Amino acid sequence: MQFGALHPLDNCSNLRLVMRKQRAIEILGGTVRSTANCVGVVDAAIRNWPDPLNPVTRDRVIAALVRMRAAEAMGLTLSEFHESREAHKALEDALVASADSLKVIGERALEHFNKSRPTALAAA
Repeated sequence: MQFGALHPLDNCSNLRLVMRKQRAIEILGGTVRSTANCVGVVDAAIRNWPDPLNPVTRDRVIAALVRMRAAEAMGLTLSEFHESREAHKALEDALVASADSLKVIGERALEHFNKSRPTALAAA
């Protein structure tokens, strides 16, 4: 691989990860309003999302879910979390400290993926 060239996995669009718009709304509170609040946009922006979501929007949904769950764990409302630099720093520190755990989660996901693939695909 040449210096500066992208690794094939660096381009997430190659992974074909699909998240449906309705699934994103479900995991961020179940309504357009709750989803907009979590992501930090107006309701109309959520209504204009493509279906399925593009990679950038999908990543924003995942990041919003992480922030939402972190706020809950800290006993903060989402608004309080967004206003708190300390809460953001604590989340960042926790994510960095959890890097090894995240790697294990990725490895377990790969095991599950490999077990769930049809045998013909696994042999290819």
